[in-house]
Amino acid sequence: MNHTKNFRGWAIVAVSFLILMFIFATCISCMGVYVKPVSEALGIPRTSFTLITTIQALAMMLSSMLAGKLLETYSMKLLMVLGTIASALCMFIYSAAPSIIYFYLAGIFMGVSVAFTCNIPISMLIKNWFDEKQEGFALGLAFVGSGAGAMVLNPLYTFLIDNYGWRTSYFISGLFMVVILIPLILIFVAREPSELKRVKGETADVPVEQKMASKKEPADLTLSAALRRPQTWAVFVAYIILTFVSMAILNHGIPFMTDYGMSPTKAASVISISSGILIAGKIVAGALYGRFGVRRVTVIEMILVTACFICFWMNGLLNSPILIGLFLLLYGVGVPVATLSMPLILPIMYGKSNFGSIMGMFSMASGIGGMLQVVVSLIYDSAGSYYPAWIMMSALCVINIGIFIICVKPLKR
Repeated sequence: MNHTKNFRGWAIVAVSFLILMFIFATCISCMGVYVKPVSEALGIPRTSFTLITTIQALAMMLSSMLAGKLLETYSMKLLMVLGTIASALCMFIYSAAPSIIYFYLAGIFMGVSVAFTCNIPISMLIKNWFDEKQEGFALGLAFVGSGAGAMVLNPLYTFLIDNYGWRTSYFISGLFMVVILIPLILIFVAREPSELKRVKGETADVPVEQKMASKKEPADLTLSAALRRPQTWAVFVAYIILTFVSMAILNHGIPFMTDYGMSPTKAASVISISSGILIAGKIVAGALYGRFGVRRVTVIEMILVTACFICFWMNGLLNSPILIGLFLLLYGVGVPVATLSMPLILPIMYGKSNFGSIMGMFSMASGIGGMLQVVVSLIYDSAGSYYPAWIMMSALCVINIGIFIICVKPLKR
């Protein structure tokens, strides 16, 4: 395939960007704007409302393995359209919900729909449409959609809530999914170039190397074979740790910084700036993967994540602008490893034939890492300080570096 003229592939990247913007960011990154208005309108504690996020994350985690297998077996376009319709319906249910129980029930389906529309199918599509040199850059561009969605949609939804009410805001978010995403998926999404050729009746013109790539490689590992390998579980744990650490900064960063005297406004600005830098960091990291290799860049980025985290909590002791600056820089360059490395590492370890089902299994690690955030709160409540949690997570980061060095090895055929 001539990737300089891979118009369909780059169109898929653009569609993926919008999917992560309007589905992932809406149901994960933008839920905070609804906490106060919905809780007050329904007369419930805010904790009851935020439980929706936990339900969505749990449903997404449990359905990831099934999603990967079904996306490998059946029409990816159809499943993504159905997932998008389900996401929109959940938004419509939220907009009309008379009680919190409707949010909980819809949250289950929302989590499942995210598994069928976001990271897993997008990773599969980009892997099929780009070679190894461009794949990381394409993934970086696509995954920027979640961060861009948080930056654009949070103020938009806030405006809608303030002027038209939270029910209207939810309804319009569902309309975005129906009006924007479904037509784009129907027009542009194709599992791989050979599928597009078959639709056009041009299978005879598919290049030999492309035909070879579309065939199952007998030496590639199945999911069951991958599960029997000890390094599989080591890398699985590494991704739990990676998500655990990166999310801890977002979830507990502001209370930690205000504990040592930083104003709430400044603390919020630090987290906001770090999220903005992360958008550019994903694009840069994606390009580095293609230029210097997946294994090497993953280890380097994991080292940067470790240094970033240490700078973050050391600033609480020293209150140094230099440490804050280093944290922001290292966060933007290092943390993209949490989202970009997984779809690039798994084909190295197991081959490409069963990528969807294996990616689905590993996606569960991210869900577990997110659910472990309660551990940080428990440590704080017990010790009266975040420092024991930060020291523990710094040690886990060092362990992660070793896991990626030792366990990520090319599949021997």
